[in-house]
Amino acid sequence: HSLAFNGAAFVLDQANSRGPFLYGGQVIWNANWTPKIGTALGIAAYDIANQASLISTAPTGASYDSNLGNTIVGGRPARDFNPFVASGSVTYNLDSFPLYTGAFPIKLAGEYLNNPAAASNNKGWWGGLTLGKSGKKGTWDISYRYQRLEANAWWDQLVDDDNIALFPASLAGGSAAGGTNIKGHLVKFNYSIFDSLTFSFTTYINDLINNPVPGAKTDAVHAMADLMWKF
Repeated sequence: HSLAFNGAAFVLDQANSRGPFLYGGQVIWNANWTPKIGTALGIAAYDIANQASLISTAPTGASYDSNLGNTIVGGRPARDFNPFVASGSVTYNLDSFPLYTGAFPIKLAGEYLNNPAAASNNKGWWGGLTLGKSGKKGTWDISYRYQRLEANAWWDQLVDDDNIALFPASLAGGSAAGGTNIKGHLVKFNYSIFDSLTFSFTTYINDLINNPVPGAKTDAVHAMADLMWKF
């Protein structure tokens, strides 16, 4: 058994003397119950300070100019962000598996987020399964997760911008963007050609949770291939 603690603070904008910044902390309990079974449980909390300074000059009126999804009033998010996040996983190790070197892990994991500063559209969660673990030469993993992040659960600029949906023309000129108010599927495959070189293929299949223009097309597919070299 082990306990781990992570803490951090990040400047979000240095535009003025009271610029917004993010700080938070996380505690994780890792446990190996047997050589085959392991679990992890975590709890985290975050807060954005001086949020009134998150002012946008973007022509869309969105918060800054990258992702979309938050409720915006006067060029800034209409809701505060101080969410807590709970996470957990269970891993079972098989002695072997076809086309895989060494013990083969099967991992079931999930995460839940709630932003109490927003009265509605304030939750997010994901759950999924991972088979295998890449990182060493000849190893691989394939994973699937379903994820859902409501509009005001988290500041949309800090969300994975590859996890896209098609926003209506009134919000983003009819283009695809990442952010919140998005639900869908994530499928990923990694294969380690060498210890330092891994090939990855990732596919997002998403839709908007709440469509501000009923009947408008909002579903999108985003696929990427990467060759990752670490040194």
